[in-house]
Formats: sequence, structure tokens, C-alpha cells
Amino acid sequence: MAKKEAQYKLIAESGCIGYRLSSSQTLAIIEQNQLWREAFCWIVWKSQVLELRDKQLIGNNSYDQIRATLMTMIEWDEELRSRIGVMNYIHQRTRVSRSVVAEVLAALRKGNYIEMNKGKLISINRLPSEY
Repeated sequence: MAKKEAQYKLIAESGCIGYRLSSSQTLAIIEQNQLWREAFCWIVWKSQVLELRDKQLIGNNSYDQIRATLMTMIEWDEELRSRIGVMNYIHQRTRVSRSVVAEVLAALRKGNYIEMNKGKLISINRLPSEY
């Protein structure tokens, strides 16, 4: 296993508590409790999440990225959506410029494709496949 420490930045979308285990501690616990099957399932799930994210964001135009992010956000429960600003979240997630995000959101609202209130996503009526 690599000895170099990797640096990660985690951003919680809701309240949470967590802790960090070193890779050696993690391996010892997995081995001691015979959790290899569970560890494998978690790694496969995480790979699927990353693959979906990559399909949504890599190689797509700005509208496709914004659309995919809106589709993800609408799946969240209402309480979470009521706390997360659409424009900032899309900008942080996709790195599409704020002006482009604002322009697309305004057009979608004007066309009654989405409903927003105070910058929060309320509902999606339908999203056009192209902008």
C-alpha cells in the first residue's frame, strides 16, 4: 500500500458525524472481523457513484451538467433541498460559471420547466433534453 498521505476535502450536504481511520487500522478491523465481503460491496457501490458522476459531468456541455445536477437534487428529500441554494450548489459541483448557471436557471424558470423559491429547488415539471 502507498505510504503517501492523500488530502481530501469532504463537504456534507446535511448534518453528520464522522471519524477517520488510518488505512492500517481499517485493514486490521476488516481482517479481524472478516468484513472483506462488506468492504468489497462498499467499494463497488462507491465506484458506481463515481461512474455516474463522471458520466454526468465529464465531456458534457454546460447545460447537460446543469440538467444532470438538477435531476440529482430533485431526488433529495424536501428538507435537504430547502437548505441548499441551487445556483451555488451547481456552480460548486460542476464548475460551470455562475453567469451561465444563472442564465440557464432563469430560462428554465421562465419556461416553467422548474420551480424555485428563494434560490431553492421546489420542483421539476420536465427538463428539455437540449438548451
